[in-house]
Amino acid sequence: MRNLQRREALAAIGGAALFAGRASATAGLRRDSIAGPDQGEWHPLNLGSARYLSLPARLNDKPFNAVIDSGATRSVIRDDLALDLQLPFEGSTLATTFTGPVSGSLYRVDHLALDVASFHHVSVASYDMSGIERSVSSRIPFVIGQDVLRNVAVEMDFPGDRARFLTASTVGHPASHRRLEVQGADRAFPSLAITLEGRLHDYAIIDLGSALPMSISREWAADLGLLRDRRVSTTMTVGAEGQAVSQIFTLRNARIGPFTLAEIPVCVVENWQMERPINIGWPLFAAFDATLNLGADSLWLRPDPVALAKPFPKDRSGIGGVRYTDHIRVGHVAPDSPAWHAGLRAGDDIVALDGRAIDQAWPAPGERQGYRPAGTPVQLGLADGRHMDFQLADYF
Repeated sequence: MRNLQRREALAAIGGAALFAGRASATAGLRRDSIAGPDQGEWHPLNLGSARYLSLPARLNDKPFNAVIDSGATRSVIRDDLALDLQLPFEGSTLATTFTGPVSGSLYRVDHLALDVASFHHVSVASYDMSGIERSVSSRIPFVIGQDVLRNVAVEMDFPGDRARFLTASTVGHPASHRRLEVQGADRAFPSLAITLEGRLHDYAIIDLGSALPMSISREWAADLGLLRDRRVSTTMTVGAEGQAVSQIFTLRNARIGPFTLAEIPVCVVENWQMERPINIGWPLFAAFDATLNLGADSLWLRPDPVALAKPFPKDRSGIGGVRYTDHIRVGHVAPDSPAWHAGLRAGDDIVALDGRAIDQAWPAPGERQGYRPAGTPVQLGLADGRHMDFQLADYF
């Protein structure tokens, strides 16, 4: 198989998703190797600082934290980890992202073990994730895609900040949970019926690898007038294809099944390549106990009334940057945002925040300083000696 090249699709990250693929992800996955208890242990998600949903896994008997990504057709391994584990090379792959192509490699994992199941001879893709990891200040060794998620279910108790694997065939819920039908789970993109602001009806890709509540096609939004008569700004996203600037706005409401969600931050992506115009990430479900069972075409939801009443977190600074050991390199500043009015611009290096020098521990990796409440004072120290003071505020 050394000369084989398979075509995948790879979605953006940072402002959008981890990975999404159109190739046949079940190739090489031995379904008859499933064995284990019906329910795995609960594991903390630590969503106060983590951007993505991670659960323990073992690759060739070595433990790693694995990101859950229902938008990825095929599971994905970090390129240097594939080499460290001396995985057999199976060929190359060309990924289609939201905005452009990315090349990668295919490797074989002999043994992948979760709490409730184990798999043998899993074909996984590998891409350069260094830029993505810098943007989220976190290492991403392995991504569990649909090839595995079609054979197990994952329950995410978001209000309890925990998750676990379940054996797909034994998933059941009391009357307090509502089952929503998942469309296209047997193809590349599992999707859910959704209504935006009471008038736009379509299907949205369920992408648990996305750190944004929602992202949409720029062309689709423009054609339907979704960007008219509201404040629209910009944001920086980082993916395997590099950095990009996208529009961002606040959606008044969205309805999935019987549930209505309000004031949702939405990223608008240019040159959209996905087959559905809407992508919904795990934060959209943050007020629910949610179980995704792709094998049964089901998403089970039970809302937490207190969490459902809370507003979605959103940026109030306007700063998009990449974290380094002793500074943050500013890649984008949203026009009309607090940071913009303070004079910050792309290319500036932030070396101090709130009077403290930036280092590996400050700010704490994963903490989003710009997501603090409106009115919070911010002090920036720049590498060129300038100092800036402003207050966080809603700008979109």
